Order: sequence, then structure tokens, then C-alpha cells
Amino acid sequence: MNHQAIANLSATLKDNAMISQEKFHEIANKLEWGNLQREAATAIRELEFTLTQLEISINELINAIQYVMIGRVPVNLINPTMLQDMLKNVVLVLPEGCELIVGLSPNNVYLYYEVIQTAMLADMNNLKLVSDVPIKTVSRQYE
Repeated sequence: MNHQAIANLSATLKDNAMISQEKFHEIANKLEWGNLQREAATAIRELEFTLTQLEISINELINAIQYVMIGRVPVNLINPTMLQDMLKNVVLVLPEGCELIVGLSPNNVYLYYEVIQTAMLADMNNLKLVSDVPIKTVSRQYE
């Protein structure tokens, strides 16, 4: 009798262990699925953020191009430091006796945003910004 009782108890424990293992696997699968869903949600949020940044950048570029189309230098396309460096390069190739119309101190670089006229040339691969920078000599002004 003890042998039969032990066999029944063993079978019951085995069945309970199998049921517990199945439930454990179900819970593990649900947890894994939950983790995958969280990872997917995080990836989607990161993609949304990146797309928003791209949209903002494209809008800024379109605004800058529209500003160039009216002949102005856009600050968000060429910042004052970059403009000053470009103008330094212009000064290096000016003929003797010619100089920039306003000078080139950091305090007056902002004036060039008013006096420089721009145009844009484009092909399938490039956008080129062409700028007319006024220059002067002692007695004359040129464009």
C-alpha cells in the first residue's frame, strides 16, 4: 500500500511540475513578448524623434533657400564666424588698393548680411551659393 501511495503521490507531483513548467514557459514568453513590445515602442519613439529633426532641418533649409532667392545671405546657412572666414579669403585675393566696403572687424560682420547679394546655382547633386561682395578703393566703390 505504501508503494501505491508513493507512486500516486509521485505521479501527482510530476503532473504538478509539468503544469508549473508550462505556466512558467507561458509567463516567460509573455515577459519576452512584453520586452519586445517595449523595445519596439522605444525604437518607434526614436524614429519619430529623428524624423521630426529631419523635418525641422528640411524646413530650415527651405527657408534659407527662399532667403537666398531674394538675394540675401541667411544667417542659419552661413553663421557670422563662417562669413567672417569667407570674407578673410576674399580679402586675400583682392587686387592691391581694393578692400571690403565695410571692413572686416568682428563687430561689423553683421553689416555684410545687408550688403552682400546672393544667388544659388543648383544641379542634381549640388547647391552652390554665389555671393556679390561690394569692394572699394580710396575713390570708388565696386560690386
